[in-house]
Amino acid sequence: MLHEIGHALGFKHGNEPGVFGAMTYEHDSSEYTIMAKSYVGSDGGYAENELNGFPQSLMMYDIAALQYMYGANYDVNAGDNRYQWSPDTGQLSIDGNGFSIPLENRLFMTIWDGGGNDTYDFSNYGTNLSIDLSPGKWTVTSVSQLAQLGVGHPAAGNIANALLYNDNTASLIENAIGGSGNDTIVGNSVDNALAGGLGNDTLTGGAGNDRLDGGLGADTMAGGLGNDTFVVDSIDDSVIESTREGTDTVLAAISYALSANVENLKLTGMGTIDATGNTLDNVLMGNAATNTLSGAAGDDWLYGGTGDDTLDGGTGDDLMIGGMGDDTYIVGARGDLVVEMASQGIDTVRSSISYTLGTSLDALTLTGTADLTGTGNALGNTLIGNGADNVLDGDSGKDVLIGGGGTDTFVFRPGETNGDKVMDFNDAGASAGDRLAFSGFGPGATLSQTMGTDVYTITADTDLWGELSETFQIAGVTNLDLIGSLKHDVLLVA
Repeated sequence: MLHEIGHALGFKHGNEPGVFGAMTYEHDSSEYTIMAKSYVGSDGGYAENELNGFPQSLMMYDIAALQYMYGANYDVNAGDNRYQWSPDTGQLSIDGNGFSIPLENRLFMTIWDGGGNDTYDFSNYGTNLSIDLSPGKWTVTSVSQLAQLGVGHPAAGNIANALLYNDNTASLIENAIGGSGNDTIVGNSVDNALAGGLGNDTLTGGAGNDRLDGGLGADTMAGGLGNDTFVVDSIDDSVIESTREGTDTVLAAISYALSANVENLKLTGMGTIDATGNTLDNVLMGNAATNTLSGAAGDDWLYGGTGDDTLDGGTGDDLMIGGMGDDTYIVGARGDLVVEMASQGIDTVRSSISYTLGTSLDALTLTGTADLTGTGNALGNTLIGNGADNVLDGDSGKDVLIGGGGTDTFVFRPGETNGDKVMDFNDAGASAGDRLAFSGFGPGATLSQTMGTDVYTITADTDLWGELSETFQIAGVTNLDLIGSLKHDVLLVA
């Protein structure tokens, strides 16, 4: 029937010469046109198709020829259409509306779609699908549904995509959903959403900004050009990107380390999972649970989410934003920036360099083996030194200072000392022990002890400060050297 309609439209047989000559040997096949009496490799003299192996629609060259003569009709299936086929009968349904049922479960057609955001949905298939959304390419649903064009000559596929008319991509199918088998899905030049479903699937995007979701199973996903998004849910999933192929993002429901050439990683779900970057400038984002975000190399941006997170930018100048929760920041470069807002938890910086706490940060622990300086802010901070000789300056607020090992210096300033507490003042009275440094109290300042206790009072130079006195605690220490120049335990810096 379709063949005779072709004659009525002015088509000749593929092997008959016309204005442009006969069709070339490799294209004179019913895979390309309803007018062919052959398959690639036959002599073209007569049809050898099985009874139910003829095209069920105009094929790609037929559509192209009609468009050459009359133009393209983009009103056909111009909406957001979902195409489905039955694995049992080969019946086509568009948006749930079924068409005629082919004989003997054969599926052999070409799809022309006028526009919209369209989907090939093969979720009801259990075979190993081969889906290709490129113009002129074929999808193979199953071997059993292939039309037999001659003895031992099955069709190249079940469903072909029409060719583009004047390079207009409106006719492309944008999305594809695989089934429960091990599927291969290939996108095209526009933005695709490719979903593998069950099975160990291989998904390949094209030139657009694609979303690749392998689903369950060990999936391989390659985005290609464009800013692509990959959905990862298994440690066996593989994400492949090459250089200069856009800015790409992984959405991971498991702990995940970015592969080469992938820039961004966002943790999903509610699990306690971790994110690790690579050598690029990464953006890492946590979920609502407790996460560890590790930037590795590069100048990274880390966002913690709402859990009690640990953010480690690694090497490079990193931006770390913890959000809600009691967060811990690992700082190792002078260009690192830690951002916290008020009422977002009790947050701690662990720094291997000298560091001053920013606004709304609560605690600082110095790490490594270098002699470092740790400085607090206006809050009541806890400052902890490392094993080297540290300088700890609580700034204002009622601070807790812990020097750790080494010979440490605890700094106090007017208006910032009252209520501070030193927890581990070592070697009181010795010439090589920890020291208290009072800065800005003036040369006439005096230090006194509440008798029999570990509470001390610094009284500022009255010529500078009037009657300013501030009280602090040196935990468990009742024998500070307060005699003479105070040079053993106390340093007065005017």
